[in-house]
Amino acid sequence: MPRHTTLLVLAFSTLLTGLATAQPWQRPIAPPSGPVEQAQPGPAQDRMGGARHARRITPELRAQLIARFDRNGDGRLTGPERRHAKHFVRKLRKQARRGGGGAGRAR
Repeated sequence: MPRHTTLLVLAFSTLLTGLATAQPWQRPIAPPSGPVEQAQPGPAQDRMGGARHARRITPELRAQLIARFDRNGDGRLTGPERRHAKHFVRKLRKQARRGGGGAGRAR
């Protein structure tokens, strides 16, 4: 029986030590009064709500890309036109990171 008593005292003292060293109880934070506004997506967020496409191109660069890569003249980049334009923008960004700058810096 002394063995069970020793284990019981040890467990109880461990519990009391944990309670004594715990943070003091704090009142929960009250919710804000009035209606809560939903956050509007920022410029770095895409329509899916994520920040995956944080690097948007400027309207000036977009116009230059359409003028340069739009082969069929419809005012939009589709298929291979888009692929070539993306490759060109990646090249511009790589040059900008290396300090080369270049016309139409993409940001």
